[in-house]
Amino acid sequence: MSYADGFIDLEHEHSRVRLTPIAGQIPAWLRGTLLRNGPGRFSVGEDRYRHWFDGLAMLHGFYFEDGAVFYSNRFLRSPAYCESMESNKIRYNAFATVPRYNRWQALLAWFAQPQSGANNGVSIARLGSEYLALTEAADIVACDAATLETGEVIEFDDDVSGEITTAHPHYDFARRNLINFNVKLGRRPQYIYYTCDSTIRQRRRIGAISVDKPAYTHSFAMTEHYIVHVEFPLVVHPLRLRFGNVPYINCYRWDPARGTRFTLLRKSDGAIVKHYQTAACFAFHHVNAFERNDAVVVDIAAKPDASVIDDLYLDHLRSCTGRPIHQPSTLQRFVLPLTAPEVTQETLCDEYLEMPVINYRRHNGRDYRITYGISARTDRKDDFENQLIRIDTLTGAHSVWYEDDCYPWEPVFVARNPTASEDDGVLLSVVLNRPGENSYLLILDANTMQELARLALPCRVPLGFHGQFFAR
Repeated sequence: MSYADGFIDLEHEHSRVRLTPIAGQIPAWLRGTLLRNGPGRFSVGEDRYRHWFDGLAMLHGFYFEDGAVFYSNRFLRSPAYCESMESNKIRYNAFATVPRYNRWQALLAWFAQPQSGANNGVSIARLGSEYLALTEAADIVACDAATLETGEVIEFDDDVSGEITTAHPHYDFARRNLINFNVKLGRRPQYIYYTCDSTIRQRRRIGAISVDKPAYTHSFAMTEHYIVHVEFPLVVHPLRLRFGNVPYINCYRWDPARGTRFTLLRKSDGAIVKHYQTAACFAFHHVNAFERNDAVVVDIAAKPDASVIDDLYLDHLRSCTGRPIHQPSTLQRFVLPLTAPEVTQETLCDEYLEMPVINYRRHNGRDYRITYGISARTDRKDDFENQLIRIDTLTGAHSVWYEDDCYPWEPVFVARNPTASEDDGVLLSVVLNRPGENSYLLILDANTMQELARLALPCRVPLGFHGQFFAR
């Protein structure tokens, strides 16, 4: 299989290259900027990163202007990037990689507090006029949407603490603020939820959840009135994260006896409304959550366990022997009654779903019907995620876009206009095109999943993670 080409270093940067249409026509109404984030390099000198999540961050910008699309890409000039490139070796801890140390350096690193190096290569957010590159470390890096130049590592002017965060904050359109949480380590670990209005530098505490062992938590969900915090049983003793020469993810342990734990926090005052517990599962991404009939409904792209993390080590991905994702995630619905402790679970669709997206502006935190994501064909057991999928959560029906030896990133939904129906818009995805040994930008009709256009990129882009479209 050819998906191993998605894990090769991209060394060249481009600035406002006009993309050449291969087929179709760009919708005339599509104007704005698509920003994407993901790894650009998996090696520095003779050093090699071990995991897909480790690579040095690269930003990608697609600029839709009067029927034309321009493309730029640029490495995030984080301390991790700058110091590693200058010394020609990996200098900072990553998700599953630590620098090569001599004996004395290893001893010092054991007692040092691990540093992230602000290698924020997971997602993009905007707050007010600021664009932010995010990852799971608590450092946040500003960036310029037009030039992709790296700004400052944000210094906070508040009393919200914590060493770990999520790369998927939520924007509450009704309250006009951003919501996220930090994990505060120590003898009494806490998930500390906070909000901020127009600047990320001044955060206000909403509430906190105290735990004995923090769970690996990549995202969360929210409804109109509640924050939905889900703890999967991949947990860590906080002291294990204190030592500097152990890979971050290697500190966590799978403990299915803990089950999956749900906590509802009230947005208005941070009060804990209710705790729930159900059978063990694991997920990176929530799809959506909403309130219905005295219950909170939570949809998650869930897997039976956390073995997917091991499946995404680069040696395994590049070997192309056997399907890397042995436990595919499916669309699972959990219903949390406000008047009872029992959780009910239902499979909405049996098809593989990962990196799910919705019409976020209109339906995040509200009842919805359609979700999109990346998927994999059931008749290609030895392949990677190789198709885009649309799922109707009401009926379970699904439709896909697929092409042989092509591997898409997460689709980004763009609505035709603010008042259009839920799926009236387009999906934008970057696709690794193995036959052409390059990548292209794909534009799909979000209702029919039919291709509207594709445009050739000037390079082969490594497989990446998340993005957002910002309308003009």
